[in-house]
Amino acid sequence: MMALTLFSLLSLALAQAVREASSIWRRSTGESTARLALRRCQNRLTSDLNSASFAASATGPGAVQLPSGGRNGDAVWCLSAIDPASGLYMRKANGNPFYQANVLYYLAVPTQHDQLYGQSCAGFRDAAGYDQGCPHKVLIRKVIDFGSATVPSDESTEEALMTQASLVGYLTHPASLNVSSMMSEPGVRQVQLASTSLLCLRATRSGVTGTRTFDLDASSLSLLDAQRHLAVGSSDLSDTAYTNRSVFAVSTGMP
Repeated sequence: MMALTLFSLLSLALAQAVREASSIWRRSTGESTARLALRRCQNRLTSDLNSASFAASATGPGAVQLPSGGRNGDAVWCLSAIDPASGLYMRKANGNPFYQANVLYYLAVPTQHDQLYGQSCAGFRDAAGYDQGCPHKVLIRKVIDFGSATVPSDESTEEALMTQASLVGYLTHPASLNVSSMMSEPGVRQVQLASTSLLCLRATRSGVTGTRTFDLDASSLSLLDAQRHLAVGSSDLSDTAYTNRSVFAVSTGMP
């Protein structure tokens, strides 16, 4: 009888230890994945904006994809003097940057979302018009030679900053996590999956005298834990115990 009691107690203790270990693993893995997504987002945006001109950069609303009617965060774009073909930084005869292409960042939900993530996301539109319900958005980076082709040897063909209206046609979404098909879009010279598993990206430009900064607010979700406790995909995930945020400012390198 004593042996049976001890065995039962040991079994209970072992089961509890396994549950606690599993909980710790979920929390640690989920947070690590979410924070890595934010670091990638911050690093990529910082790298391009640091070398951009404030006057040759912009932000605007992202696309609306989900039934919630909330938009996929904000789009950020700027002119780049790096030639997409050679990777060289191009300058005019007077030493000023010779802009070659527009660099665009925006969030998108893959069209094969349900197959990729094993669930559907109706989304949740917040008061500001952003979707805060789907944590499976991906950050797309596109290098676009918009309009007439820019010729590195001809300064008269310099790239102009895209307008919000001309940008709309490039806020496309990939079928999966493979973005290579986007290379067929007019003028697209490069396309990359800059980050994954993002909830939202908000961006504003600070035009106060003496400052040339972008204020950015990116968020992601610790999915492994959140899925056990929240209605992921249809509820407001902007401020939960499982939401991770990266709020940062990036100064452009030129006025």
